[in-house]
Amino acid sequence: MDENGSLYLNCSLINAYSKAIKAVKISCKGFNSFNEKILIDQKEDFTFTIQDIFLRAGYKCDLKNVVKLPNSEIRKVDLEIIQILCEDGTIENIPNPIWVKGYQKKLPEKYAEMAKSENRNANYYSIAMEDYWQCTCGYVNNRKCERCFSCNMDKVSSMGYTEDYIEISYKLFCDKKEKDLKIEEQKEEEKKIALEKLKKKKKIITIILGIILSIALVISGINFYTNWQEDKTKQAQEQEFLDSIKGEFVFIFLLDHKDDIILTIEGTDIDMNDSSGTIIRTDGDSFYVEWTAGSEKKGVEEFKRIQGDNGYDVSYNGIYLRKNK
Repeated sequence: MDENGSLYLNCSLINAYSKAIKAVKISCKGFNSFNEKILIDQKEDFTFTIQDIFLRAGYKCDLKNVVKLPNSEIRKVDLEIIQILCEDGTIENIPNPIWVKGYQKKLPEKYAEMAKSENRNANYYSIAMEDYWQCTCGYVNNRKCERCFSCNMDKVSSMGYTEDYIEISYKLFCDKKEKDLKIEEQKEEEKKIALEKLKKKKKIITIILGIILSIALVISGINFYTNWQEDKTKQAQEQEFLDSIKGEFVFIFLLDHKDDIILTIEGTDIDMNDSSGTIIRTDGDSFYVEWTAGSEKKGVEEFKRIQGDNGYDVSYNGIYLRKNK
């Protein structure tokens, strides 16, 4: 009611049709607080039009103060949509409305798992009638609607939950569940077999690697022992030779070149300032010197001075003097 005492109609529209709606024509009957009819121009009803809307299929819109009521005594109204204008310009005449008394029969617990697997809002038997169908969520839909306006469940799936058909649906559901369970068990068994094969394969690989490692350790031990024996034999031979020359100072170096300035002929004298010696023995590409004058250390240092620029890496350790490769 406005400041002038006029009454306006507020209403909500839900488009349960398959097309978008641009306008609706509505028939209205008015009643006072005592539910007595209010006549308008001696008629029980009057019509009005709601225009310039765009209500898409499946959507709702709230309309406030869209129509001024023709009588200020009206407190309640019955509304009936008689025509709609679709977005494509077609005009649909709406037949007399059908009043459907809600009948929502609860689904037994037996079917709960099956129903919830398709629609989490499923709680009731569905109903199929000539002019409407009732979804498992309990909502009544126009027969032309292919999906429930409330929960969006498709009509074909919902019809599997009628009292006449639900036992067949349940048997199909149980058969599928059993089949899926067998498939899952088979997958688990195949997975278990594959895991056992993998474990056996890993075990075999571990054994093979262990054998290879053992063989490698044995070979390494044999090589180590052989090298150790060879080194021990060589050391013994060298010690035997050192013992045989009774303290003679020995130089050993490898001779690769024919133009070495020191002749490796037994009996050749070597004179290096304060030190001198005689080659007393040759052995392959090595030779041995017995010092007859000067100290052994001075002889080595003098040999370094003379031979150091000719490719010899000379070091004094009391025994060896080797050529630098």
